[in-house]
Amino acid sequence: MRALITGIQWTLWKAWWLCSGVFVNFLFFLLGIQQSGWIQFFGIPIVRISKKSRFAIGIKCKFRSSQASNLIGLNRRCTVYVHQNASLTIGNNCGFSATSIGCFEDISIGNNVRVGANATITDSDWHASDSRTRGPKPVRVGNEVWIGANVMVLKGVSIGNNVIIGAGSVVSADIPDNCIAVGNPCQVKRQIKPEDEKE
Repeated sequence: MRALITGIQWTLWKAWWLCSGVFVNFLFFLLGIQQSGWIQFFGIPIVRISKKSRFAIGIKCKFRSSQASNLIGLNRRCTVYVHQNASLTIGNNCGFSATSIGCFEDISIGNNVRVGANATITDSDWHASDSRTRGPKPVRVGNEVWIGANVMVLKGVSIGNNVIIGAGSVVSADIPDNCIAVGNPCQVKRQIKPEDEKE
C-alpha cells in the first residue's frame, strides 16, 4: 500500500513539474529571454527582467524551486532579477536549486555549473542609496564549477574553471582554476589534481 501511495504521489509530482515547465518556458519566451533549448523547471521560479536588459541561457539547464525536487531542503524558490541594461548569461547543462541571482551589471556563468540549495550570486550590494556602498561589479563563474549549499558569491568575484566551493562559504575574492575553496571569507584549501578527477 505504501509503495502504491508513493507511486501515485511521484506521478502527480512529475505531472505538476511538466505543466509548470511548459508554463515557465512559455513565460521566458514572452519575456524575451534568449533560450537555446528547453529548460527544465521543477516548480515555478520568481523572475523579474527589466527593460533593455539581456538574459541568455543555454541548453539542458534545470531550475529546482519545489521542495520535493531537492531533498536537502529548499527554503525558497529560484529567483532571478536582471536590472535595466544588465546582462546575465548562463551556459549549457547548469543546475540551480532555490538559487537567487541578482544581476545589476554583468554576471556570466559557464557550462556544467551546479549551484547547491539556497545559494546566492549577485554583482551588487543592493543598496545603491546608501553612501557606504559602491556600484555593481561583474561576476564570472567558469566551467565545471560546483557551488555548495548556502554559498554567497559577491560582486566583483571571478571563480575559475573546475572549482568546488564548499557549503556555507562567502566568496568575496577571486578563486583560481582547479581547486577546492571553503570558508568565510572563502579561501583555497587544496588543488584538484588529475588523479582526483579519475576517482
